[in-house]
Amino acid sequence: SFDDMTNYILACGAGEVSAARARIADIFEHFAEPPREYMTLEAFMAFYHEACIDRPPAVWADLRKHNFGPDLRHVDDVKAEQELRRKLRSQPSNDTALPRYLLAS
Repeated sequence: SFDDMTNYILACGAGEVSAARARIADIFEHFAEPPREYMTLEAFMAFYHEACIDRPPAVWADLRKHNFGPDLRHVDDVKAEQELRRKLRSQPSNDTALPRYLLAS
């Protein structure tokens, strides 16, 4: 909806000009299907695809604002992976739990 897109643009850190009703209407006119009240996921992706081509720095800023890194992984996923690796390194090895040990027994 117009309100959802406005909220999203503002959440990206863009100013009021970027979230102006006329700009949102233009985006919906260009990407949404009639009656242009809602945008499908495919339309939103087309909007972002065009943004990637026209204004890459703005897209990277949007991604950073929503906690995605340069590898496009969310920072929460990176932290969870790091924590799991830390836990695995701190545990003693238990070779008796490995399949090759169980099959050889």
